[in-house]
Amino acid sequence: MKRLFKKQGLSQDEVSLETGIPITSLSRKLNSGIFKYEEMCSIANLLKMPLSRLIELAEWLQEGKSFDAYLAAEEQLLDNQKHPQ
Repeated sequence: MKRLFKKQGLSQDEVSLETGIPITSLSRKLNSGIFKYEEMCSIANLLKMPLSRLIELAEWLQEGKSFDAYLAAEEQLLDNQKHPQ
């Protein structure tokens, strides 16, 4: 998620402020990967993405795939939707 925050120009302090998750808790949760459902919803809302997409990314990374590969796959999918063959 840190990469998502950075991609959207958000610092952890901003995420903490906007979601109501204390910065020390946010830092710990980012390292452990364990969030409450409500926290995930707040983060997804802040990032302006569906919760399902955030979970999909987490599963992608859990499989050992890279963040950049996820972004490339997502870009390809969007491109295919815009320009079906």
